[in-house]
Amino acid sequence: MLTPALFLTAPTGSHSVAEHRTKLQPALVFAKGFGDLKWGWLRPLALQGDIGYETAVTGERERQVTYDIVLEYSVPYLNRFIRNADTGFDLEHNLRLGPSSRAILGNMHPFVEFNGSTPVGGTPGSSATFLRPGAAYAGKYFQISAAPDLPLHGYLPSRRVGAVVLFDLFLNEVVPGFGWTPFGNHHHHDDEH
Repeated sequence: MLTPALFLTAPTGSHSVAEHRTKLQPALVFAKGFGDLKWGWLRPLALQGDIGYETAVTGERERQVTYDIVLEYSVPYLNRFIRNADTGFDLEHNLRLGPSSRAILGNMHPFVEFNGSTPVGGTPGSSATFLRPGAAYAGKYFQISAAPDLPLHGYLPSRRVGAVVLFDLFLNEVVPGFGWTPFGNHHHHDDEH
């Protein structure tokens, strides 16, 4: 898959924690699953990422090229299609239907993320790249991801090695009536048997 995208970053939160600039970033987003490989244990691999051009539209005029590549291994795909280890799985929405003995490890997606940015157009600073090996747990109602933030290049002494933790709540599962999108209503299809 290859598609264009447009990201808008709006300033929120405290000035001491976050930058207070609005940024716009056109990008190309790509993804490739490896379910077509003949080696079964490699089929759960997927590669996704993006490359973009980010510019500040308020405050100091900063411009940079950004890139992000993630290699992921899907344990749910492994259990469903390679080992046939777990049948409590909804193929259409790629979510587990309910609790099982494999509810934690069976929903894990270990990943390695490589990302960074390079200033362009007279923007001060240097390139910075980071490595984030981590894992994501995807349940029926939420997803949580965690990874250490390891600087590889452009490490500033003021920047310490940290961690990234993301939490996503699936509103259409928590509140099924919340299925509206700008492109029409989302309909959850349950089995009729």
